[in-house]
Amino acid sequence: MGTTLREIIYDIGGGIPNGREFKAAQTGGPSGGCIPKEDLDIPIDYESLASIGSMMGSGGLIVMDDTKCMVNLAKFYLGFTVDESCGKCTPCRIGTKRMLEILEKITDGERRRRRFKEIRRTL
Repeated sequence: MGTTLREIIYDIGGGIPNGREFKAAQTGGPSGGCIPKEDLDIPIDYESLASIGSMMGSGGLIVMDDTKCMVNLAKFYLGFTVDESCGKCTPCRIGTKRMLEILEKITDGERRRRRFKEIRRTL
C-alpha cells in the first residue's frame, strides 16, 4: 500500500514489454477503473484510487500498452458485469445491457460519435 503505480510497473514489474508505451492500468476487477498515463505517480491505496475514480476492489492490476483499445476493454468488462448482475435493480438489469449494446455497435464500426453521446446519456 502506498507504492506508486509507476514503481509497481517499472521497478517491480520490469516495465512494458517489447519497448511499448504505457497506455493505462485497470484496477479493482471488472467494475474497477482505468488509470491513464497522467496518473502513473498515484500511490496505490484505497483513498488515492478513489480520488481518481478507480478502486482497489479485488486487488487486481492489469497493465495495458499503447496497442490496446479502451473501447474493447470497456466492452469486455461490461459484458462480464452484465453476465454477473443479479438483475434486481433497473440500472444493472437494463442500463448495463444498453451500454453493452452501444459498445458492440461502436466496435462494429457503427457511427462512433453518435454512440458515445448515447453512452453519456445512459450514464
